[in-house]
Parts: sequence; C-alpha cells; structure tokens
Amino acid sequence: MVNPYADDFLNSVIKRSDSDSIIGIGNLIMVLVIAPFLVVLGNLIRQFSLNVDPYFEDYITLELIMEVICAFVIFRILDSVNKHRKRDREWGKALVGYASSIGHDTKDLENAMSELSIYTLDRVTKIAKFLFIALMIVNIIMGALFFSITLRDYEVQRYDIYMSLAIYIYLTVTCVFIYREVERHDAAQIRFSEILSEILGEDLNGISPMVTGVKKRDLKMHAIAVILTLGLYAPFFLAFTVHAIKGHITHQWAYEEKLLEAIAKNEGAVDVELVGKKGLVEKYVRRK
Repeated sequence: MVNPYADDFLNSVIKRSDSDSIIGIGNLIMVLVIAPFLVVLGNLIRQFSLNVDPYFEDYITLELIMEVICAFVIFRILDSVNKHRKRDREWGKALVGYASSIGHDTKDLENAMSELSIYTLDRVTKIAKFLFIALMIVNIIMGALFFSITLRDYEVQRYDIYMSLAIYIYLTVTCVFIYREVERHDAAQIRFSEILSEILGEDLNGISPMVTGVKKRDLKMHAIAVILTLGLYAPFFLAFTVHAIKGHITHQWAYEEKLLEAIAKNEGAVDVELVGKKGLVEKYVRRK
C-alpha cells in the first residue's frame, strides 16, 4: 500500500503469530496436572508391585521441579502478554498515523492510546523472570543438600510446605493481576476501536468496533477456591486466565482482518491474499 502508516499496520498484523503466541491450555494442564500425577502414580505402582518402601526423595524432587516449572509458566505467560501489548502499541500508533495522514483529527485516538500503557506489565515481567531464575537456583541448591547431607524428614517437609505455599500464593496473585490487566487492556482497545470507527467510518465503509472476548469473572471466588483446595485449584485458575488471554487475542485477530480489508480497499490495493497456516490464517495486502 502507498500509505506508510497502512503498511505499518499491515506489518503489525503479519507479525502477530510471533507476538501473540500463548501457551495452550491443554499443554498447561499437561505440565501442571497430568505430568506430576503420572510420576506419583508410577512411584505408587513401583511401591506396591515391587513391595518396596516409597522413596521420600522422589516426592521431594518432584515438588522441587514442579515449583520451578510453575514459576517458569508464570513468567512465560506474563512475557507473552507483554509482547502482545507491545505489538498493540505499534498497532495503535499505525492506526493513529493513518487516520491523521488522511486528514482526520486524532486527539481522541491519541488519548485512547495512552490507556494501552505497557510499562507496569513490563516491570512485572522482569520481576517474574528474576523470581523464576532465583527459585531455580535455590531449588537446585536445596536438592543437592537433601541428597548430600543428612536432614530430618520434618526439616525437608517444612521447607517443601513453605515453598509450595509461597508458589500457590504467587500463582494466585499473578493470575488475578493478569486477568485484571487483560480486562483493562481489552476494554481500552475496544474504546480505541470505537473512536476509530467514528473517525474513519465513512472512509472504511462503516467498519464495526472490536468486540470483547474476555468473560467477566468473580476472581475472589477463584482465589478462595485455591485456598479451600490447598492449592489444587491453582492450575485450573491459571487455565481460566490463559483462556481469557486467548479470547481477547482471537477477537482482536478477527477485528484486525476486517480492518485490514477495509484499509486495503480504501487504499486501492489490488487484492488481499491469504498466507501462512500458523494459528489463525495470516493476511497481507498486495501493493498496487
């Protein structure tokens, strides 16, 4: 397309498979629920079939590994949301520039853009990365100590209980934070798209605003469920959070495709071709 801002928006859409990659809910459940269950089940089968005493170290090792995995999953989700938000900033700037370039007043759009801030999430993501690395180092050291020196079982269990409790609290607080951030970002992006529709309605054949893909939930009840189940509900709370992220992204992608087609038509592009098969079908606009 001739308009450089239209090209910037196009590039943002093309890059979305890289920027909007979120861990699948099935993979999440596999990592946090099914994998440790299979390990425990294997130890129980070995215990009863071979008539041997259970290996206390096996369970402690599993706990140490799962704590690190949980910290990594939290960091990975935060990092994915942060990358998506950064793309949305580029996405918004391109659309503001496009509206301005064809003679529209973009003051309201620029004000709406200010609500798409990424700075808080960027800092939280860096903290999550630090905590993941720190926990991995600490648990490696603790695992080595458990096997190299004689510790009473209750001392090992005490560390395990405290650390597991800390992980469950961390997971719950992070889920609440992420869900609230996704709700806020989704609402801000919808407001942006509504203003864009008002400004560019005639140019883009009455393009409709983006619709929400995030279901409102009572997060307090989810947090209480984690407490009442002694942390067993935490992975499912995380799965609900990931589902909310995916719901937002799916609806945004659908809106982007319609908006891209409308901009392409307004710019007089020859056609819109479908390319790529990663996630949702990618689109690009052929130049004149």
